[in-house]
Amino acid sequence: MTRIFNSAVIFLMISFFSCVSHQDYLLGKLDASSEKVDVDTKAFQKTIADLSRLVESLELPKHLEKEDAVRENSDFDINSYFKILTHLSMEENYVLDYAYYSNFLGGEPYIYARKKESKPFGSYSEYIDTIKKEANIDEVKIIKDEISKTVKEFDEELPTLILPEETIKTEGDEKELPSTWSANEIDKLNKKIKKLEGELEKFPRRKYWQWYLEHIKIDGSKLSYLELLLLKQKGNQFYLRWHGGYNDTEIVCSKADAIRIIKENNIEAYTEDDSGEITDISIGRISIAAIKEIDFSPKVISRDETADVSIVTFTKWGGFYRKNFTISKKFPNKITEKENELLIKYDCGIFF
Repeated sequence: MTRIFNSAVIFLMISFFSCVSHQDYLLGKLDASSEKVDVDTKAFQKTIADLSRLVESLELPKHLEKEDAVRENSDFDINSYFKILTHLSMEENYVLDYAYYSNFLGGEPYIYARKKESKPFGSYSEYIDTIKKEANIDEVKIIKDEISKTVKEFDEELPTLILPEETIKTEGDEKELPSTWSANEIDKLNKKIKKLEGELEKFPRRKYWQWYLEHIKIDGSKLSYLELLLLKQKGNQFYLRWHGGYNDTEIVCSKADAIRIIKENNIEAYTEDDSGEITDISIGRISIAAIKEIDFSPKVISRDETADVSIVTFTKWGGFYRKNFTISKKFPNKITEKENELLIKYDCGIFF
């Protein structure tokens, strides 16, 4: 009798797992009901989805694939973003525009704000020539080249630790140091790099690709702060070509979003390692235990003169991060990024 009962149990288990893949079974164990909600997360998720659909529907025009490409009137009108980002608007008499950077390694847009009556930049080189003095581009390049040189002194084969801010907008550029280096050598390297990074702070206008945000107005609602960060994060993710694909960071609002990302990217999900112990951080696959511990819901805390905003993001070249910002309530709404927290480390292993 016992043998018959055990056989029946085994048959039912086989039937269940034949219909449900192991991956789907693991992901199905995630419970999103415990997440704390501070804002209208569903409304924000819809905004993210609508913006993503718009961006992904755009096909790169052939004329923009040329080096030093010139925009045409038929190209994407970036001001259509405001039909989706309904809690944002432009400063009076200003519009958004963009110059397109293209070379043999890829391409991506650089957003800027201009007065309505002003003529748009004809090309990326014209755009850079106009703003390079205010952005201290030449001075910043000297420092970044020195950072690269410093790293290469330790190991010629080690990829650059600090990549150009204007071309890399993801968080996954940290590299593990070779174990053959002594602790003293690593300490010297870190101190020299930190000193050089400190020199970059002398040029507060160096992030010229974010200047347009100074002309974006919010309506003061909690969703407006989130939409401002969404624009900052995803606004330039259209017309991306080849190396431009590294700019893939997206905002994650729920465990359901995390599950979707895992499935869409065919990421391996797991619960235990070979020793039977829960592993929370892994490169190349993602721990279900770690996902279960994360509260993905965005947070907006209003203070007297500022708002503290917290979001979770994902990039295939870094993983899940918690990003914290302080945004001033007074226009122009200055965005100050706080220290990022790595929640789950992941790297897809793809190099363009």
